[in-house]
Amino acid sequence: MRYRGGDIRYGWRLDGDEIVANPEEQRVIDRALALRALGASLRQIAERLPYNRVGKPFHAQQVKRLLADQADRVAPNDPLTAE
Repeated sequence: MRYRGGDIRYGWRLDGDEIVANPEEQRVIDRALALRALGASLRQIAERLPYNRVGKPFHAQQVKRLLADQADRVAPNDPLTAE
């Protein structure tokens, strides 16, 4: 995907002028999705994740955004993504 400016979502990084997957952050996303599938709350997920990309602990609101960005990977009946 070609970079056109703006923020780069968690799980991705800039490589030259291309946006590519960040394997380390993708593993964090996969862990968050797995914990959510097991019924963990956003706060519980945040407590179990490593530090975010700026070196601070995740907060529940950040986890909510992170999971919402992955909506196509989350079960359709998940209340986080239900419309």
